[in-house]
Amino acid sequence: MSINSIRIVSVPFLFFACEALAQDVAELVKKGQKAMMEEDFKTALVIFSKVIELDPKNAQAYGSRGTCNSVSGKPEEALADFKKAIELNPKEATFYNDRANTYAGMNKLAEAIADYTKAIDLDPRYVRAFVNRGISRADAEKHAEAIEDFNSALKLDPKDASAYYNRGLSYGLTNRYQEAIQDFSKALDLEPKEAIVYKDRGVVYHELKKYGEAIADYTRAIEITPNFAEAWFNRGLSHFELKKYAEAIRDYSKTIELDATLVQPYRSRAEAYMAIGKQKEAEADLAKAKQLEKSN
Repeated sequence: MSINSIRIVSVPFLFFACEALAQDVAELVKKGQKAMMEEDFKTALVIFSKVIELDPKNAQAYGSRGTCNSVSGKPEEALADFKKAIELNPKEATFYNDRANTYAGMNKLAEAIADYTKAIDLDPRYVRAFVNRGISRADAEKHAEAIEDFNSALKLDPKDASAYYNRGLSYGLTNRYQEAIQDFSKALDLEPKEAIVYKDRGVVYHELKKYGEAIADYTRAIEITPNFAEAWFNRGLSHFELKKYAEAIRDYSKTIELDATLVQPYRSRAEAYMAIGKQKEAEADLAKAKQLEKSN
């Protein structure tokens, strides 16, 4: 057989080998995506690393591995993966959004906002990027800009509960309490089992001195998530304002049971004990609060 004939035979062999490799990579990507959907990020990380080994120019594999590294508490590895993904495919908006999530988790808010903005530039209908940028802007105490982002998200998707919830937080933090209540209520219409939304609406009701409504919301939060220490504590505060000291003491005690390292529940329970003349118990709680403050 001549050298030329050998070369002719090798072409289809290479074609089938490449086709088989592509099928292997596609199958692995599906498995990796399934593992991510099941929140098995450790397995997904291994799978996408294998994909990269087989196909070093697979941008999606780098992006997916970056997400796995990010949620696994490896932000620097995640940033390296997202950088590579963007180098391979600079027009993919999700890579910028997901890298921004990593920056946000590192409290690098300026970098996060810049990446969310790039994602929106690439895909102006990217609802999640608007919501995420709004959250980072709110974390940076830029609430007017955050509200604009949540407004944009809701124009694109009027049923996005997280946009209503986060806009409600910004309204509450800027003393626009009625608007906050409306947004929290809308979020609960869409997602009625979100304990944190009941808790935060309860906070706004408390600020408005509507203690009965606040207690109702904290109670609902506790029914959904019985170990929600903040809801127990906040309900205690509202009970105290209504001079329901026994109920307040019960709520503060439950908070301490759930997290004995918190200082404020001891101080608040001491105040409730003093209100009913239990000086000894109040002094014990104040001593415990001072002890915790020193240890912290």
